[in-house]
Amino acid sequence: MTACKEIAGATARSFVVGDQFVIVNRRYAWHNVTWVVVRNWPKSSRPQDRLDDRRLVLEFGAPHDRLIRLPSGKQVSPASEPHLYFFDGDNLTSFPIRMSEDDWIAPGFDRMTSYADILKWFRTFAVHPSRAAP
Repeated sequence: MTACKEIAGATARSFVVGDQFVIVNRRYAWHNVTWVVVRNWPKSSRPQDRLDDRRLVLEFGAPHDRLIRLPSGKQVSPASEPHLYFFDGDNLTSFPIRMSEDDWIAPGFDRMTSYADILKWFRTFAVHPSRAAP
């Protein structure tokens, strides 16, 4: 018998929607998304502005290599259950989600016309009692 090794990773995608520059970071294990962080900046922002952003801190190799800044300013590790963290400036909307890697094949970000459309799309993956795991 061959031992199975967990397939996990993290990816990021950037794009412009409306007047916003957007970066979507996500982590997955096997074929399931474990967390997603969506952040925005004005389209005119500089790359250094985005690199200096502290809403999501990526420090690979540290004990807590990914930290999310809550509205209180406290930084926490992502929730243990799959979760979306959607920032609109410093405002944070978060909720549990259920997504697979297949859901990322064609999310249609390039067809969205406003930043709010992105949150609307992610709400289709929100975990409600009827979508709870068996």
